[in-house]
Amino acid sequence: MTQGLLASEQSLEQELEPARIRGVVEAALAPFAPLRRVLLLHPDYSRTDFTHTLFGMIYATLAARGLQRIDTLNAAGTHRAMTLEEKMAKLGIADRAAFPALGELADHSVAPSELVEAGTLPAAFMGEKTQGRWAEAIPIKVNRRLREPYDLIIGIS
Repeated sequence: MTQGLLASEQSLEQELEPARIRGVVEAALAPFAPLRRVLLLHPDYSRTDFTHTLFGMIYATLAARGLQRIDTLNAAGTHRAMTLEEKMAKLGIADRAAFPALGELADHSVAPSELVEAGTLPAAFMGEKTQGRWAEAIPIKVNRRLREPYDLIIGIS
């Protein structure tokens, strides 16, 4: 048991190499048929993450398999929209020409015209989960892009 613990501690101290990350990305995308049109959801400016590293790897993997278009959706929630420059930096894009299949770089919005109903949480479910305090059905609304004909929607979190 001590040896297993030491191995775990050592793995936490090792840098996560780009080749290892690329392997994880490729393995995660392997089960999917050739993908022509993809939507990638990514965190906004308020999150420190590895979107700038992952996007390039995801793009390269999909491009090698025939990607025709990848749109992105900044998961802004209630934060302000990002500028084009902020989105490009977040995605790690210095030169857009290097990503010929890159389509729309969109911002999520809670404007009614940007939302579609995806379903409903039933009143009985809500009543059960809130111990009877809220027993009304709640409509679930999502960004309209989630209903567009994408072959795959990828979320970076």
